[in-house]
Amino acid sequence: MFSKSFFLLLLLPVAIVLIKVAAIYLERSKLRFVSYQKKDSLLTEAERQFFAILQQAVGDRYLVFSQVSLLEILSPVTGLSSRVRYSAHNRIQAKHIDFLLCEKETTRPLVAIELDDSSHYRSDRVARDNFLNEAFAGAGLPLLHIKTSSHYNPETILAEINAVLDKKPSRE
Repeated sequence: MFSKSFFLLLLLPVAIVLIKVAAIYLERSKLRFVSYQKKDSLLTEAERQFFAILQQAVGDRYLVFSQVSLLEILSPVTGLSSRVRYSAHNRIQAKHIDFLLCEKETTRPLVAIELDDSSHYRSDRVARDNFLNEAFAGAGLPLLHIKTSSHYNPETILAEINAVLDKKPSRE
């Protein structure tokens, strides 16, 4: 009824799909055994320099954390549908903030700080910064942008922090 060549033509797409599935499976199984290496530093050189000045500026008033995941600071508001909540969660899951000042006794976040270098002029970074500004404003947590510099003044940094803390609306 069917010729051998017709039968082989029907099996060809199935064989191609099976080969592709096997290739994907093999590639994923390799990922389970990937080795990792430790980074030389948690911070870039510019971030390390700023971190030292930031610690000097705030002294023992606040705890200073660096490279904090947004998931540790923000969460979608309650009352959202599962789909919207999942989407909102995904928008922040791979993002972090450069520095976070917290209340010493409670670790309550007080001010987030982004150190803006020249990369923040790229269109993708501008969009990211706009998103962060809106997200932090909506959460009632000040986000302070500080331009990278070869020299920082601890008093100036503290004054900028105090300025955003003084005008921070209370959301407690």
